[in-house]
Amino acid sequence: MSLEFKSRRLLLTAGIQSMSFVLIFFHGLNNPSGPEWDTFFWLMVLFSSIAGLSRSFLLNKSGLNVYLFQLIRPNVFYLLRCISNFVYIFFLSLFTLLLLWLFYGFMPFAFLDILLILLISSIGFSAIFTFSGAIASESNQAAVLLPLLSIPLLIPLIMVLFALCNKIIANQSGIESYTLDLMLLLLLDVLYFLPGMFLFKHMWGE
Repeated sequence: MSLEFKSRRLLLTAGIQSMSFVLIFFHGLNNPSGPEWDTFFWLMVLFSSIAGLSRSFLLNKSGLNVYLFQLIRPNVFYLLRCISNFVYIFFLSLFTLLLLWLFYGFMPFAFLDILLILLISSIGFSAIFTFSGAIASESNQAAVLLPLLSIPLLIPLIMVLFALCNKIIANQSGIESYTLDLMLLLLLDVLYFLPGMFLFKHMWGE
């Protein structure tokens, strides 16, 4: 947590970036439809997360990694990094959601529904960016490699999120009607998280 707090300026940068995106969106589209609102929201969360989470592993110097490797087990460190990134992504998404609500005064779906989706999707985003960051940190071009590794993994997650949110927008019948979609999101979260837990100790040991 001390290491994360030292990079707080990057969190501030990501928050300012989200505010800029919302202002541009608000200026260009005064009355967005539900699908437009939904599309812009997830794209804004995606790009803001990439910008902010580029700090994950990439800012750690080799000497710091050696020190941490002696201090804590790799699996525990990877888990804690995933939790840290999850908290970052979730609150950044919530901040973006509140900004959109402040400017437009409406959401195309119920707040509790989108809050549940944010919780589940933030786990997947965190697992993807943490694992990709761990791999990218081994390269001299880590800042370029991170998005290249992340985007192919993000595509299935984004597609499921779009499909789920469009169903909720079209049919306001309650979150219980979309249990299968939520289970698919949870399955993707598990598939993204488990490889990192098994492989990270080998990468970090190098």
